[in-house]
Amino acid sequence: MRLDSHNLYEWTPDLDKRPVVNSFGHLVKFRPDCRALASVIVSRLMANATSNPTLLDSTSSNSTEMISQSDGYLGVHLRTEKDVPAHWPKFDKQADLTFKRALDKGLKHIYVATGDEDQFVKMRDLAAEKGLLIESKWTMLHDDEQYWVKSMTFDQEAEIDYLVLLKSKQFVGNCYSSFSTKIALSRHLAIDPDWKDPFKLSDSLSQLGGGAPFSYLTMIWP
Repeated sequence: MRLDSHNLYEWTPDLDKRPVVNSFGHLVKFRPDCRALASVIVSRLMANATSNPTLLDSTSSNSTEMISQSDGYLGVHLRTEKDVPAHWPKFDKQADLTFKRALDKGLKHIYVATGDEDQFVKMRDLAAEKGLLIESKWTMLHDDEQYWVKSMTFDQEAEIDYLVLLKSKQFVGNCYSSFSTKIALSRHLAIDPDWKDPFKLSDSLSQLGGGAPFSYLTMIWP
């Protein structure tokens, strides 16, 4: 069995039973150090979101609904590195989608996963103008924790981001990215484990920007 990029779209999920599809991606566990660092980030993000006031829907009279809407953080996969194909969504579109989802869902705290630190800073500055707070693994981990991150490969760092995004209250990503799509599909299982309503480009937990055809999404395993 080949475990390389050529395998990614050669066996569609609908060829197996749903319990197999839902659990197959968990057969290989993430590295313990990546899981530990992700847990630290999630704990700090949740503490910040709880201790600081967040955006609330002032039109709602249901206080319970307002509290639940303002709990947690928005996770974002910002894909703007130099190797991005020309037809993928540009920075501005990804930023606009992020800010709209945050404001619509009443979430002030945003965690951005990206390999481009300059683009992170650009988004953080734009978010500040809207009263939104943006963090990343570069801002959420202390110096001694950063020591471990700096010793990791690019893909190992991505494991940390992946786990943090999975735990977010809301998620925004890029429909052309298998990284984004796998996160969205895995989150979709939380509300639709039997896959009665197949994920397309958005649901109550996630939204993917871009215009990839639906047939592409049916090839991705959660």
